[in-house]
Amino acid sequence: MATLKELRNEKSAKSEELAEIFDSVEEMSELSSDQKEEIKRRNQELADLGDSITELQQLEEIKESNKKEEVEEKVAKTAPIYQEPEVEKPKTLGQQFLESNAYKSFVDHGLTNIPMETKTTVTTSVWTRDTIYQQVIPAIEPDPNPALDLVDSINTDQTTYYFLQEGATNNAAEKAEGSAAPEDAFTYTAVTAPISKFITTLPITAELLEDQAGAQAYFDGRLANHVMQRLEKQFLIGGAVAPNIRGLTQHAGINTITYTAGAFPATAGGKLRTVLDGIKDVEVNGKLAPDAVLMSPAAYNALVAQVDGNNNFMLGASALAGTPTIWGLPVTKSSQIGGAVGTTIDVVVGAFGGSLAANHVFRRGMEISISENAADGDFGKDILTIKASLRYALAVYKPQAFTRINDIE
Repeated sequence: MATLKELRNEKSAKSEELAEIFDSVEEMSELSSDQKEEIKRRNQELADLGDSITELQQLEEIKESNKKEEVEEKVAKTAPIYQEPEVEKPKTLGQQFLESNAYKSFVDHGLTNIPMETKTTVTTSVWTRDTIYQQVIPAIEPDPNPALDLVDSINTDQTTYYFLQEGATNNAAEKAEGSAAPEDAFTYTAVTAPISKFITTLPITAELLEDQAGAQAYFDGRLANHVMQRLEKQFLIGGAVAPNIRGLTQHAGINTITYTAGAFPATAGGKLRTVLDGIKDVEVNGKLAPDAVLMSPAAYNALVAQVDGNNNFMLGASALAGTPTIWGLPVTKSSQIGGAVGTTIDVVVGAFGGSLAANHVFRRGMEISISENAADGDFGKDILTIKASLRYALAVYKPQAFTRINDIE
């Protein structure tokens, strides 16, 4: 049986022979009867060769396809079974420090100071939002700083963060022909937010640091979270007297409501209605939709404990199941406000997210460092000092987008 190459060569040769017949005459009418018969015969041969070539091409394609399938089957049988790569669990703050080159250098050479800025890889399986402070919130502490999660973070390389607070009067109105057009009024107040340092230190013995498990527990469960707890309190109620920052509830222009007992009938849910008024103020004055209600644990208990004249809970069982909500908004509880910490501010309603009304501003994220000369005599006593610190400012662009509610507890 001829090969595909042979058939193609034969067809090419017969095509040339047929061309020579046509070239031998100037007009088709000059073709003799024998030549015409020869042309018909050769055309038929070319057609048959074409069919043979097509058939053989199809057979060759089938053959190659079968070979490919056989190879793939052999590869599948001999290749190792693919397994999903094991995802490395993010290292804890303590693990990062103890595995850092700085710590190893300290152990080997006794350097006096070791700065180490943590840069944990945050995945959707560990954190819900990619923000700086979430990297340093230990899971084992009872107070994971939930209020900080409500506001988005940005970074700065400045020592003071500058921004504008807007005030606007909407005078838009219908206009009669020939009359003067109304004018809007915009005012902008320049605000400066100095970067403040949040810091804590702790002296420990060198022996404890050498016990890696103990040191890891120290980093994970104590210093970093203590800094974050203080940051959350300042974020909410900082009094603005240096080195304090101006907290969210301390900005001029914020809506303020003080709950008064007896302002509503006993069966009207006065405390709940006060929170509803706070939501309304954010919408009307701030022109933004509130996205959360922040409150102290005691204030939350006071709200959910309200009953009607038949002693039925006003919020109903559905509001108390799963994630707590008040008037359709998610509730976040923080122990950094309320009577337990000496403030009358029990509830804050606001448009926290989206960077429209406020931002955390970080000059530097959490940093852990260690020194053996923090105090006189430490070197001789083999006492080391661990330091946790960060640098931060709070930018509140639109105070009217928040309502502070006093005396709910």
